[in-house]
Amino acid sequence: MQRSTKLIAAIAGLCIATAGTVTLSYFASSSNANADPAQQPDQSDWQMPMHRGQMPMHRGQMPIHHGSYGQNDSVSQGQWQEHHNQMMSMMQVNSEFDFLSQMIPHHEEAIATAERVLAKSDRPEMREFAQSIIDVQSAEIDQMKTWLDQWYPAQPTDLSYMPMMRDLSQLEGNELDQVFLEDMVMHHMGAVMMSQHLVNHGLVEHQPIEAFAQNIADTQRQEIWQMQTWLQDWYGVSAMPGPMHGMR
Repeated sequence: MQRSTKLIAAIAGLCIATAGTVTLSYFASSSNANADPAQQPDQSDWQMPMHRGQMPMHRGQMPIHHGSYGQNDSVSQGQWQEHHNQMMSMMQVNSEFDFLSQMIPHHEEAIATAERVLAKSDRPEMREFAQSIIDVQSAEIDQMKTWLDQWYPAQPTDLSYMPMMRDLSQLEGNELDQVFLEDMVMHHMGAVMMSQHLVNHGLVEHQPIEAFAQNIADTQRQEIWQMQTWLQDWYGVSAMPGPMHGMR
């Protein structure tokens, strides 16, 4: 548990380190069309295919909690925090292949939960944000599958995946938005951790992957800060939301 807690603290640090430089715009993270080209990673060898992927079939068992964890809900929050600690301990990657094969189901979970928000949220900004996640991450899944087929055709990719997010299937409206935002902050932190670990530890074997991974990290950091802003504005959550609340 101590090791997992340190991992989560490290992920949070990746996001906190960018606090002074990130300009919050809930849709800018999905497009970057108006950003300064000089600040964007070199993606000359990678072009994102902009078409939708298939909805995922999840494997594994996810703890179910309908609603959000309050500060006084110590048992439920502790159980969910332990689950997330276990998930974060699995977010380290050992190779480029490992990164691609793990990031695909991770993205698929984000898409599945975003589909629920798109259908049941009452806030137009949440529906637009969900649509952005679906479009961008579906395209990234297509690209990662292409690379796996091209570079690692003999390696098995049917990995088991334990979901990181709560069951949203019975939630809607305001409650759905809060639980989604709380859990997606942590979920995005996992993607940032995986991407930065790949790049910073010299695990890239094919040059297009470096720009791809860096783009995931940069985009999802921006989205983390937007989600935290919404949590503060709409729900008064001022610390790290959900399972991260109260951790140091």
